[in-house]
Amino acid sequence: MARLQQLDPPGVFARDLKECLALQLSDRNRLDPAMQALLDHLELLADGPADDIAALVRVCGVDAAGVDEMIREIRSLDPKPGHAFDPPLAQPVVPDILMRAHSKGGWIVELNAETLPRVLVNNSYYARVRQATRSKAEKDYLTERLHAANWLVKSLHQWATTILKVTAEIVRQQDAFFRYGVASLQPLVLRDIADAIGMHESTISRVISNKYMATPRGLYELKYFFTSAIPASGAAH
Repeated sequence: MARLQQLDPPGVFARDLKECLALQLSDRNRLDPAMQALLDHLELLADGPADDIAALVRVCGVDAAGVDEMIREIRSLDPKPGHAFDPPLAQPVVPDILMRAHSKGGWIVELNAETLPRVLVNNSYYARVRQATRSKAEKDYLTERLHAANWLVKSLHQWATTILKVTAEIVRQQDAFFRYGVASLQPLVLRDIADAIGMHESTISRVISNKYMATPRGLYELKYFFTSAIPASGAAH
């Protein structure tokens, strides 16, 4: 264990927090008797009230300024040094919309059921609780909660329907892209979709934000399909 604890970064292979900090302080040549005494009373650093600081002054044998300096050094250490070698996990993108070719031509667009929130209203539970109510205020409260729950379910359904409607229109207007590839990607702006389905541009913007679609040509963020046309003349051209 002593050999393993000599590996980099300092503090690895420690059996507890105290030992981890001690290894790092030893590597800095700062593990003197006063610092060791501080490590032996780490629980006094949890909150740091005046009484605990006074106690640390006594056990460490230094003045308050010395204790304050040691505490700052303790806080500069890394309690989990091995995390430096733990690469962040690559989170796979889960498509919100699934698209595939229809056997009779055209495309099938549907929502990915795995990404949809599952919210249901337990009406039997509501009925059982309502039977136990004794006052009008309690009944009114339960009725209000039921209406709020039903509103949430309805809103989620409406939002899912909006996503599907927007995506279907994107697929319709970018049909050439899905058939022939990126060279056939058509200029498209939010206003085009908004006008086609009768919604506001801000709604379209919210719908496509961080949404991905699995297509026969790969996985694409919905924003990918929106590009502005370049004017046929002038400085922009």
